[in-house]
Amino acid sequence: MPQKLPSVVLAGRPNVGKSTLFNRITGSRRAIVAPVAGTTRDSTDVSLERGGRVFRLVDTAGIRRKAKTERGPEVLSVVQARKRIEDCDVALLVLDASEGPTAQDASVASYAHEEGKGIVIVANKWDLASEEGPEASKRFEAAVRERLPFAGYAEMLRASARTGRGVRRVLTAAARAADNRRRRITTGELNRVLGRALRDSPPQTIRGMRLRVYYVAQTAVSPPTFTLVCNREEELHFSESRRIENIIRREADFTGSPLRVSVRGRSGRKGRSRKSKAKSSK
Repeated sequence: MPQKLPSVVLAGRPNVGKSTLFNRITGSRRAIVAPVAGTTRDSTDVSLERGGRVFRLVDTAGIRRKAKTERGPEVLSVVQARKRIEDCDVALLVLDASEGPTAQDASVASYAHEEGKGIVIVANKWDLASEEGPEASKRFEAAVRERLPFAGYAEMLRASARTGRGVRRVLTAAARAADNRRRRITTGELNRVLGRALRDSPPQTIRGMRLRVYYVAQTAVSPPTFTLVCNREEELHFSESRRIENIIRREADFTGSPLRVSVRGRSGRKGRSRKSKAKSSK
């Protein structure tokens, strides 16, 4: 059976330049482009090769808040966009650099994160940003990280779909995120990395109890999921999940991919999965 092509979806709120970016990447005019928000109401997809890799690139309708979604075709287009995210490997979260990150951007990113998808943040319209230069770039990235704290693992690119600036890096970043989402670490390596840290400072549950960790294993990919086998089954405190995630990320490249951490009692019964996420406005 042939290997499934990595599916890369351009996602974001309306009028951030997704269709222009799609056309720039593919070198075509398959997607309709207009200055009016909400022009794209159907998904457009194409297979293309870059750097020896074949991708399936999908353009979607902008995702709006329910209160701002009209009845009829636009409702269906938003539903379709969310379905495309559910089915993809990597979501290219397209932001409008001239406006900065918004609550709606965070909502779209949160949906991709909760679904366990890889994320690459594309700050489009960088040529129209009010300021340029290293300091402006740092301020913009800080604003994005503050608005999307749960997606700190996502690579952020500055680009202009209109001029082509930075666009060549987009699929390279998407390929990296797709590969990292399928990355595995051996049980021996995991326990070498985490063993001492979890012995010296045993992880704490949401009830404030300390767990004795016998060993850690990677139990899934897409997204990578790590299971702590402990003396009892309890949900980890959020800060402990984040601590374990940070240790793993220092050891292996998981850029662009969310990680999951779960707990299982020694009896073998699987515990509840704890997602490293933050609430965002919807």
